[in-house]
Order: sequence, then structure tokens, then C-alpha cells
Amino acid sequence: MKGLPSIAVTIIFLMFFLNACQRATKNSDVVVSNQETIEDRCEKECKEYTERHCPMLITDDLILESMYFERSTRAICYNYFVNDNCNKRFDNLDSGQMKNVLINELRETASMKDYIDNGFNFHYIYSSKILDITITKDDL
Repeated sequence: MKGLPSIAVTIIFLMFFLNACQRATKNSDVVVSNQETIEDRCEKECKEYTERHCPMLITDDLILESMYFERSTRAICYNYFVNDNCNKRFDNLDSGQMKNVLINELRETASMKDYIDNGFNFHYIYSSKILDITITKDDL
């Protein structure tokens, strides 16, 4: 529990940097431009974000390794590397509480509204499943 504030602050910080998929439409089957679906666009922009910005040092203990769109689950996925110091903090972390922090941040981040409205999911993976949180459209 002691490590939660710094991890929560890190997550909040990330919410403002991880806006790879820009604007969604109200219907995922609608073409956004030049025959490109919202899924196509999201996949492309997540890939470009990863190529340009990853690995990204978030804190001394946490690195964003990649961001990608998983079509089969319609999830924007974030993969993080957590070093040994941060691993110890994750041992004492309540994953339900962490999921609630992430859900609240997603709900309050204006740039995520279109994705939420279009039924996108969000998947956060911390170092080989030390902590693995999936937030579905039903959670939001």
C-alpha cells in the first residue's frame, strides 16, 4: 500500500501522454478517412507512437516499453517494464484499487472519451504479469 501513491501518480501522468489514437467516431464500422476504419487508425497510431517514443522512461522504476492496439479485444494495450525496486511496491498493491484508479483516470481524461464511447478496452501489463489489469467497456 505504501507504494500506491507514487504508482498512482505515474498512472495519472501516463494518461496524459498516451493519447496515440486521436479521434474515434460514434460507430466503429464508419470510415474515418480514405477507407480507414477507427480500428485501422488506432492500430497505426499506436504503432507510430511506440516507434517514436518507446521505450519511454516514466520514473526511475517504470518504463513504457510499447503501446499497441489488439483488434481481437478492441483494446489499447500498454506494456511496462518495472524494475526490482518497483516490483517490491507492486507486491503490496491491491490490484482492485489500482484498477479503480485507472478507471477513474480514463473516465476523467477527455481525450479518452471517444474510445470509451466506441467500446474500446484498455489493457495495462506491468513486467510479465506482475500486475495485469484489463478495463472493459462494461467497467466504464
